[in-house]
Amino acid sequence: MKSENLLNELSARTGIKNIIWMFLGLSLLTNCLLAFVLATKSTIVQNTLTPPEIRKTMSVSNVAFSKEYLEEMAPYMAYLLLNSTPQTVDYQNSRLLFYTDYQYKDALEEELKVNAIWLKRHNASTHFTPVSAAADTNDNTVNLKGKFEVKKSNRIVETRDREFIIKFKNNNGTIVLIGIDEIFSQKQKENPLNAPETRELIEETVTITNTVSDFKGGSNE
Repeated sequence: MKSENLLNELSARTGIKNIIWMFLGLSLLTNCLLAFVLATKSTIVQNTLTPPEIRKTMSVSNVAFSKEYLEEMAPYMAYLLLNSTPQTVDYQNSRLLFYTDYQYKDALEEELKVNAIWLKRHNASTHFTPVSAAADTNDNTVNLKGKFEVKKSNRIVETRDREFIIKFKNNNGTIVLIGIDEIFSQKQKENPLNAPETRELIEETVTITNTVSDFKGGSNE
């Protein structure tokens, strides 16, 4: 009798173990199939990012930037370029270079050095207030309009409207600055005397290049 009970108990336990092994096998098979499907699909990495000034969140991937993200980053690039004082210009320039594509960095750095020298020599500051930003996600460009002013010794010496096309590229999900082009009005084109002149500054330690003149900001006096 005891032998029969022992056999029944052994049979029951063995049956339970068989069921457990069956479920484990099915779970392993399901995970393998899921891994295979994910591996064969094209990978899109997506992160939730916020701009330097937190206003809203947006999705950014290695495939595309959202319109909202571009319209937040473009004013920030303009801020780094056009909002400077003698005390902050070096830091602003370093941050702008951090976002700039490597092939433009050396030439842009020389241009920014010229601007920094001018600001410090004249105790001047520049300020740009964005008014509108319209992004095109097809080519990662942003049309940015705003008000620009220059102060010397805390006295406003220049105010004018400025408009830019700010260009980015997507480097595997990282935003990279590749250009800032200023757009001039038809009136300025027809009458160059009213258009901003190129500021010239001769310094032995600075080589002025023309390859990234579109980046230049500041007063032209």
